[in-house]
Order: sequence, then structure tokens, then C-alpha cells
Amino acid sequence: PQCSSSCGEICRLFPQMKNYIEAMEEVVECYQKNEEITAKECKDVIDEGAPKFMNLPYDLDVIQSRFNWTEEDTEELYSLRKRTLDIWWDLDNLLPPNTHVEMTSRTTWF
Repeated sequence: PQCSSSCGEICRLFPQMKNYIEAMEEVVECYQKNEEITAKECKDVIDEGAPKFMNLPYDLDVIQSRFNWTEEDTEELYSLRKRTLDIWWDLDNLLPPNTHVEMTSRTTWF
């Protein structure tokens, strides 16, 4: 999204989502290499579950109108949400069922 003085937090949304996805991709990669150490070191992240931004309700029409989002901005949001869902699905499939609350559906966040 284009930044203006009125956009505030929304301007940082995409970079923060991208950083989060990259970090979680590293967690998945590390978990695949060494489950025990990664599970211990990343326990807080795993216990917390999905990121809070995936559970926030939003009205896309309001966002588009208020922040002058283009169709590309909207597509970027959906793409980042899908990537986040995919990486959590990957992690969910690696973790033993008794260590976390399993995701119930790939479509939970859409």
C-alpha cells in the first residue's frame, strides 16, 4: 500500500507480514532438521499458535476506501495471508498432536 501520513500502522502491515513468514519458514526448516531443539527453542511461538493478525476481523471495502488500496494491494494481502496459512499448515503437520492446538481447517482464516 502507498504510505501517507494518515495510514499509520497499515503502511507497515505488508513488511511485517513478510518478515513473519520468513521467520516461520526458518522455524519449519529448523524443525525438520532438529525437532527436539527447535521445539524447545520455539515453544512460545508454537504455543501461541497462529499470528494475531490472522485472527483480526477486517472489512476489505473499508480498508480499500480508507487507505486508497488498489486491486494489487488487495491481492498482496490475500497472498500474504495464504502464505502465512501455508507455513502454519506445514508446521502443524510436523508437530506431534499432543504439543499444540491443531489447525482445524486450511480455510479457517479466509
